[in-house]
Amino acid sequence: MDGSPGSQEVLSAVRLLGVALLAGLAVACGEPSSTPQVEPPALIARFAVPSRIEVQVEPYASVDAALAADPDAAPASPEHESALILAQAASELRRHLTDVGLPVAIGSNTADAGPPAIVIVLRGQRVLPGVDYPMLGDQGYAVVPHEGRVFVVANKAEGALYGTYRLLGLLGFAWHDPFETLIPGLASLLQPRDWLSLQEVPRTRLRGFWVYDTDPIPDAFALWLARNRFNLSAPARPALQRRLGLKAWAGHHELLQQEFSRAGLFAQHPEWFSVVRGSRRPVSPTGNYINPAFGHPGAAEYFASRMLQRLEHGDLRSVDVLNIWPADDRFRPFDESDQARSIGNPTDNLLTFYGRVAAYLRHAHSDGRLSRPVTIAGISYFQTMEAPTSQAAVRAVAHEDYVHVFYPIDRSWGGPVADRAAGRDANDRIMEAMARWQAVARLPYGVVDYHNVSTFAGVAVTDHPHLQANLGTFTEGRTALFASMHPLLRNPGPRRLTNVLLAELLWLPVRGGSVGSPPDAEPVVRQFFERRYGPAASEWRAVHDTMAKSVDNAAELFGINSLYWMLHQDLIWTPPFYRDAEAVAFLPRFMAGGAQDVPAAYSGIPSFRARFRGLHESVSMQQQASTAGDQVLAQLLSPAIRSRMESDVVWFQSTASRYRLMSASIDLAVRGARGEDTFAARVIMAREIDLLAGSATTLDTVSPVDQRAFLDLHRIKSGLPVAPARTAEVP
Repeated sequence: MDGSPGSQEVLSAVRLLGVALLAGLAVACGEPSSTPQVEPPALIARFAVPSRIEVQVEPYASVDAALAADPDAAPASPEHESALILAQAASELRRHLTDVGLPVAIGSNTADAGPPAIVIVLRGQRVLPGVDYPMLGDQGYAVVPHEGRVFVVANKAEGALYGTYRLLGLLGFAWHDPFETLIPGLASLLQPRDWLSLQEVPRTRLRGFWVYDTDPIPDAFALWLARNRFNLSAPARPALQRRLGLKAWAGHHELLQQEFSRAGLFAQHPEWFSVVRGSRRPVSPTGNYINPAFGHPGAAEYFASRMLQRLEHGDLRSVDVLNIWPADDRFRPFDESDQARSIGNPTDNLLTFYGRVAAYLRHAHSDGRLSRPVTIAGISYFQTMEAPTSQAAVRAVAHEDYVHVFYPIDRSWGGPVADRAAGRDANDRIMEAMARWQAVARLPYGVVDYHNVSTFAGVAVTDHPHLQANLGTFTEGRTALFASMHPLLRNPGPRRLTNVLLAELLWLPVRGGSVGSPPDAEPVVRQFFERRYGPAASEWRAVHDTMAKSVDNAAELFGINSLYWMLHQDLIWTPPFYRDAEAVAFLPRFMAGGAQDVPAAYSGIPSFRARFRGLHESVSMQQQASTAGDQVLAQLLSPAIRSRMESDVVWFQSTASRYRLMSASIDLAVRGARGEDTFAARVIMAREIDLLAGSATTLDTVSPVDQRAFLDLHRIKSGLPVAPARTAEVP
């Protein structure tokens, strides 16, 4: 494997606060007991943006002194750590307002009344009337105008930081990617405006992106995460990670392989290794491997002790959330020993292992051997989608610092994932598996969604037509974590909209002692296009919408049991699952699409039901979008708007090229099977391969995921030489 929603506060369009917001998106932490609709908050005050910031950062002497502290030294106390985050909040507020041209000073008076100021304050420093502090939890915040002052109030420093970014968003700032900030005009900040009181909390405790083997992530990306109120990614620079309140997430399949393939370990402790087809099997140091014996206490203690060393002194020393992923696909066996069978199914054995590792780390933290709490993140992927059968295994993790994460890698993108009447077996299986889990195990749950899995390389899969519904489905009863796969760094293209929707819909409003309903995505989408593309917003949105619909078949064309697998089965599997004639006979189904039984021997079953857009229709829609896009670009546009559109076009072109390459590959296979001339198909394939190989879209992930591997299989099929490997350059 490559490794939440507010009420509307409709404001006046002529007032900056309303222009920036369009619909106030407030948000909730944990699982609310009820989600009643809430009324828009009442008008509180009218005054201009203050040019003074007040914040207390003791024990540091000032904001600048806090930020100038030794960046390599860990904070001396929780008070120092909290003060650093508050200093970051004040510094970011000053930076953004100064960039617009508003002169800003920072002071330390945080009284309820005083000269006009934006006051960043914690509950322990000042309690404001009307703020529901218990509901805000550790990450929530309130923005409260009071007697000519604007208070950003929170229980914890992280909440104050998110509240500060929320305030900047209300003032008209936006961060659509790590290298672009949209800013309001100075005149709008100097004019009196209407201020409203709002309180918001996050829908999921951890939210962000799965980024692997990138330590540290680029500073610009870390800042972008925090500015959009995300808090989960790979480790950042330690000083920046602390100031932004980010949780570092790392570990994947290789952890088990690294530790259980150590020289001599199998000979010393064969009982730590799985029995497969009657004999103990070692863990190979490279390539595919067989899992260790997850049910053996000694294996768990050994692994936990190794993790403790790495978490405290080694390569994992910045990690807060640790993935421990088994070797898990549709064919890889787990332990078949009598001990494993006595525990239960593979999921029961894995949960037992997780529980022992988590308990070991908990004890290590309590006695001082581990300097911080570390959350263990478990996984449901292929075989581990099977729900546990043993309550003893569930209890092993139920009271530990543990989150269980679902990875629905084979979901269809053709409609809402919870639409059980859509005729999409892949989605139905996912929903059924998660429901079975939650029926037998009360655990903190999360979901990682595959907006950018490597098999979709070069394809702008945004899911924005269904993201609101799907996010609601994936976070219902699963409020511990939500993340997307492999974020893009310099040019997210259409995925900017996905990121904006995630940033807004992962928060909920608090009002009257209750958590409000999720916000509507439509005002967010409308505001995104209006702010980004100005007078051409509606026309450019139509192009985006057409492209998004054209790729809603990405799973069926590129994913598991897909057209891509069928075209290249002889290069992926030894031996292939279908005879050549069978494979060729299946290809027209993918071109036509519709409701059909998709061949699924790669999953060990004859077929599964699917409903998807055909490849032929996608290619036609992409051509229509290209024509419409050219017409928009032919208009008189400002340089900024044109540049933004052109950054999208890079992705539109890459997407269309990938689809044309698939069409030409079908033509090659069908003509070859008939003994007809394949020259024209090979020419088209060579052209599209060159276009995709030269596109930055396949070299822009923050993770070092190989986004160009698919090209080699197409090269082999077309008779072209395989190109040398290229890797992304991450600044």
